[in-house]
Amino acid sequence: MLQNIINIASLKASFRYEKLAIATLELQEDALKFKQSDAPALAKAYLMQKLKVTTLKSKKKNLVKNRIEIQKITYPYVLTKEEKYDDYLACTIRLCFSKDKNLKSVIEAINSKRRW
Repeated sequence: MLQNIINIASLKASFRYEKLAIATLELQEDALKFKQSDAPALAKAYLMQKLKVTTLKSKKKNLVKNRIEIQKITYPYVLTKEEKYDDYLACTIRLCFSKDKNLKSVIEAINSKRRW
């Protein structure tokens, strides 16, 4: 459920949902610290919030045409959203960090966010 809230926050760029997710994670901090193996969904939600979900935005035609390339993105938390942009945009809730007509350069920007 918390993972869905984080995904909705990212897709809607909603600070309200983001605050809800952060508050819920803070309430579950003890379970996260001491019982990670008992709460895998909570651990995944924590990682989603920590690493930030990235939303790839473009016209539906562009997203469908490049579906296979998009599925090969190695960054673990990527969503796609149809927008009226000819370019491709890569955004987190608070920041769009890449915009280009070339999908490969946007994918490189997304993959460079990896911390491992």
